Amino acid sequence: QSAPASVAAAPPSTAVEAMDSSGSPVDPQDIPRVPALLSEPDCALAGSPGIVEFRMLNNKRQVLTRDQANGVQLWDITSGQMLRDYGQASIKELELELNPMVYVPPWCQIDIRLGCLLVHLEYPECFHGEVHASTLLPEMGPKDETTVNLGEAVLRALFAGLDADG
Repeated sequence: QSAPASVAAAPPSTAVEAMDSSGSPVDPQDIPRVPALLSEPDCALAGSPGIVEFRMLNNKRQVLTRDQANGVQLWDITSGQMLRDYGQASIKELELELNPMVYVPPWCQIDIRLGCLLVHLEYPECFHGEVHASTLLPEMGPKDETTVNLGEAVLRALFAGLDADG
């Protein structure tokens, strides 16, 4: 009997086979093993602990992160700077303490899969986050109705040094 039409044939094998100079397959057991030059490394380059957890605050400009060493830091993602290192602290308690009572629409996505803080800007969402300028610059006073688009401000800062003519 033949297989039903809805069942696809198995794809061809993608395994790589070792070949000798004439193009004939070689048994992997016949390939000589090269011993390691060193049994111990000469040196090790230690990196900083990777980020394993984050919490974006309501102002959508600040992010709390926790790293592999349980250190907690506060970051300003619009400037790319760490604002404060809280050391060994509870990220949940700090989030409750630091979270301002404001609403800013989401304008970016945060990613920590590489162990560092990555900020993704995607059109059109990156232009949704508007805040009053007085929240960024308190010296402007609460009466000033000027708004700042966070995504636009970040993009302008990123590309400020580039010449439009190339």
